[in-house]
Amino acid sequence: MPAKGTLLVVEDNADHLELFMDAFTPEYEVVTASEGEECLKIIGERHCDLVILDYYLSSHFSGLDILRRITKSAPGLPVVMVTAYGNEDLAVQAMKFGAKDYIRKTLDNSYIDRIHRHVLEILEAKGADEQPSVRQDVLRFFEEHREDFVTRWLE
Repeated sequence: MPAKGTLLVVEDNADHLELFMDAFTPEYEVVTASEGEECLKIIGERHCDLVILDYYLSSHFSGLDILRRITKSAPGLPVVMVTAYGNEDLAVQAMKFGAKDYIRKTLDNSYIDRIHRHVLEILEAKGADEQPSVRQDVLRFFEEHREDFVTRWLE
């Protein structure tokens, strides 16, 4: 079965990364980064459909710093922020800086199911937004062939 999309998981905890890999592979192509600079490099080099970003990484950038940089360098790229140490203020900040969702990690790992549902919903909505409508197709066709139509009309 072909992958439904490419997920970039930014997580520096090997156990959590393994959970993500188990949850999303082979349904999705999963690319991983363990810190912010690596994440930004991957986004600059290849197509990703969605980023799952841990808030607390061992690097000197927080997840919010990385989120801000992602939204500047790749506007429209959906980001789901996850954290074990979050609170309501952090959730508000994450959403303010462009996260599509903010999910707290749980001890029973049930948060993985919630992320999985949200990834599916976000990618389906993104795919629907990217599907050109008939009107867009017609307008694009006329725009591409504008000179031909004008010439014929003037004749």
